[in-house]
Amino acid sequence: MRATLLRHPAVLPLLQARPAVTPATLAAVERGLAALVSAGFPLGRAVDAVNALTVFVLGHTAAEAGMKAGEREAGSAAWLAELDEQEYPLLVRAARTGEGADDEERFAFAVEALLTGFAVSSGD
Repeated sequence: MRATLLRHPAVLPLLQARPAVTPATLAAVERGLAALVSAGFPLGRAVDAVNALTVFVLGHTAAEAGMKAGEREAGSAAWLAELDEQEYPLLVRAARTGEGADDEERFAFAVEALLTGFAVSSGD
């Protein structure tokens, strides 16, 4: 979903504002629910997990699509790299070295963390 949205960022505002209820999206949700229920999630928790993942994917992708590589806008790596090193040593170091800057790695890490957390709390 992330890769498709990054290829078509103009649809992000629409997806964030309205429920996606096409046959294809409903089928994708049904498959996700079935996988989670098969893995032992109660139906309500499976719905919660699919919703949380969907919202995360939309939000992360919107943020990713909004930041243009190389721009010096507030919050960009170039902007962060110029902050006061004494006050923000870790932010400056991360911006200058690129540590934690790979969007795809960050996305995969967060999805893995979410799924791990869902699995731990699936019996609540």
